[in-house]
Amino acid sequence: LAERGKWTLRFCDLNSGPQEVESSIPPVHKRPKRLTEYPPPQHETGLNVLRRFKAIEHLMGQVQDAERKGNFTYDLLLLTKDDDHWLGPLNVASFVQDADHAHRVYSRNCDLWGGINDKTLLFGRQAAAAVLLRLFSDFWMQRHELETDNTETFWKGILNVRGVQSVPVDFARLPTCASVYVPGGDGTPYLCQKPSSKRLPVPGGCTGLHATDAFEHPVP
Repeated sequence: LAERGKWTLRFCDLNSGPQEVESSIPPVHKRPKRLTEYPPPQHETGLNVLRRFKAIEHLMGQVQDAERKGNFTYDLLLLTKDDDHWLGPLNVASFVQDADHAHRVYSRNCDLWGGINDKTLLFGRQAAAAVLLRLFSDFWMQRHELETDNTETFWKGILNVRGVQSVPVDFARLPTCASVYVPGGDGTPYLCQKPSSKRLPVPGGCTGLHATDAFEHPVP
């Protein structure tokens, strides 16, 4: 894939194992309201959000190191989860053609949960620097915009704090779906898209994939 797309592959060391985050959590009497649906440290889900944010911040620092050493600058940075399955192509050129792409973050315009769908995020270079370099470090920052219920509303708040423009786009432009391999009746694993809580035809409540062979079309 790298050769065909003329990509440069870089592997970053996360020092393996889970990221230690508990020491960053303020005492209860000084703790701002964060992720009230699954607040850290009471909920493991909240702790996993912090671990992911710490890893992203670390990787963004390594992105900058690679740019300095190679004397180049990335145009876009793609933030996608490890269980994302791409149901269709990513047309990078369509985003670069946006004259303001450097200062914008693109996300899917579905399943917002009051904020920004964070399953797949495409950052312009300046937007990435403004947000990702301190995503974990600023998690407990005293700002009312960050008093949030879930990760979707936290992303919305941190983009507002950093003055970065959020641009929701059609599902077909960022066509990913949370998926997992499960064993079939004969034991052969197959890829299963996680069902939507809304039981819509496309998992995750997102619709609008083009009716062409370039896109997969999951069924309930």
